[in-house]
Amino acid sequence: MSLQKDDWNEHWNNFGDSSEINPAVLYRQQYLKKLLKVFETKSDSVLLDIGCGTGSFLHVLEQEKLNYRLIGLEPSASGCDRARIQTNATIIEGDVLDLSSLSQELMHIADIGVCSEVIEHVDDPVLFLNNCKRLLKPEGHIVITVPGGFRSAYDKHIGHRQHYSKRLLMTTLLNAGYKNVRIYRAGFPIFNVYKLLTIMAGRKLIETASVSEQHGESKLTVLISKTFNLIFKFSLPNFPLGWQLVATADVSE
Repeated sequence: MSLQKDDWNEHWNNFGDSSEINPAVLYRQQYLKKLLKVFETKSDSVLLDIGCGTGSFLHVLEQEKLNYRLIGLEPSASGCDRARIQTNATIIEGDVLDLSSLSQELMHIADIGVCSEVIEHVDDPVLFLNNCKRLLKPEGHIVITVPGGFRSAYDKHIGHRQHYSKRLLMTTLLNAGYKNVRIYRAGFPIFNVYKLLTIMAGRKLIETASVSEQHGESKLTVLISKTFNLIFKFSLPNFPLGWQLVATADVSE
């Protein structure tokens, strides 16, 4: 079977700006920010954002002044370029699926790895997550987010191989060798409604995002984004029907 190769340079060039105001992205970032506060950290603790994209989450963490040294790892040059503009974190270009592309200095460097909305793009998520362990300290932790529910036309267009159920995400992390896996099904009902609207929009959403990248966001798009940003706070952090899956796991017992 031939594996699909995503062009992340093209992705961030075409959809980088629209992702910055996407209310689902902002909801995930706020959820992760609160979740990270439960981990005990020291002054020299390292947080590695694996697949950091344009660096928007690293920028959020900088504003919070959390007790981490921040590093972003991103496979695309365009993503790295954007990330270096909006964050002071260390940004490194490299591909987790190709460990030879990574500096030895990255091996076992991170106390916490964050991998948000990445493994749904990967043909072999078990291999990817297993490789991520090489970047984490023996006592380190990983925090994962993945989409649940149905895939929209936009999801398929940007390379989502699959969406996850709680059971599939649990199995994937266990098969990759992680311990003490905890999974939260967040977002019900507002996140689910937002995703249903993207499914109903079909390919029109792809066209809208592409136009926005070239000419800026329309007033309607901005209004919709602001509205959902206001009401996302009414989403439940963990409920069986939530379509935003979040997991934490440990490298060792």
